[in-house]
Amino acid sequence: MFWQIVRALNETLTSIKVSIKTFREWFFTGRFKVIRVSGLLGLNGPEVTVLYAGNDSLLPHLKALLFHSKTSCEVLAEAKGHELQKIVQSFFPKNFDLVIMDRLPFNIKKDGVSAVVPPYVEMIIDLPSSADSFLEDIESYNTKRYTKKMLHAGFSFEESTKREDFEYFYHNLFLSLVKVRYLENPIVPEFNEFMASSVKNTLIFITKDSQKLGGSQILWPRIPTSPVRVSRFGISQNVFNDKNLLKMVNLAIYYFSITAAISHGYRKINFGVTPPALNNGILDYKMKWGAKYFLGRNSTRWLFNWKDSERKELFLKHIHLLHLDRNGIEPLK
Repeated sequence: MFWQIVRALNETLTSIKVSIKTFREWFFTGRFKVIRVSGLLGLNGPEVTVLYAGNDSLLPHLKALLFHSKTSCEVLAEAKGHELQKIVQSFFPKNFDLVIMDRLPFNIKKDGVSAVVPPYVEMIIDLPSSADSFLEDIESYNTKRYTKKMLHAGFSFEESTKREDFEYFYHNLFLSLVKVRYLENPIVPEFNEFMASSVKNTLIFITKDSQKLGGSQILWPRIPTSPVRVSRFGISQNVFNDKNLLKMVNLAIYYFSITAAISHGYRKINFGVTPPALNNGILDYKMKWGAKYFLGRNSTRWLFNWKDSERKELFLKHIHLLHLDRNGIEPLK
């Protein structure tokens, strides 16, 4: 009970800090960009053009949510937060299918063609007291079957907190995955910044035949009832040349990250931020492990304003968006 109260207070304080920070940035200190983003919608949709007005550090989340291929971006204006509404109105609806802004009380929301959408959701799994019971409780038949196949094939894991292992993970696994996963320029921390965020972290290396094939970086929470956080993933470059091996390594990363959390006595694990769309492959994969989606504590809210109801239907046909309403996070219809 004590730690639950501490956790609740910590989450409340974090939410207040985020709100104050957002307010200060929008009205006093922040400079925001108005950006035209064009690309193919989803996996096989038509080309669409989106006007984004807000913090450009969140642009990678927008691209991950709406586009699965390369995009074309053009900065149209730059202004303080309280000036953006007027600037956006001067552009919209000229040649834009959708306008996205940070959600604030004075934003104009249009009935039927608007929605409040988080840039990402966080995926959290409730854990049992033993690894064996977790494996048997996995509801996805294929995930359970292939995980058992992975274990039978001799995959294992090692834990480490050594600096030299962090260097190996960063250069040989983390950067390797980043180069393959992101089509456009990703925001990648330098190694010193990477290490600065690794004070209370443990590395999980996936091994087979004495080779480090992949791994994850786990952040242990200060409050025992809070979730363990998987902050980064990594996969060796040569693994990407073998689809079956890649599948096994991915399974091993998830499974051994989970069993490590269980062995350390934790009952929840957070597999990080994920695009808020039910047909997103990453979200679907995490749900097969039993993960449920939650609004991130530090997440801003986006206001989506479509040009018209036909454009909204087009987007929802290709991107099965989650949005925020009075009941929490729900599929948008």
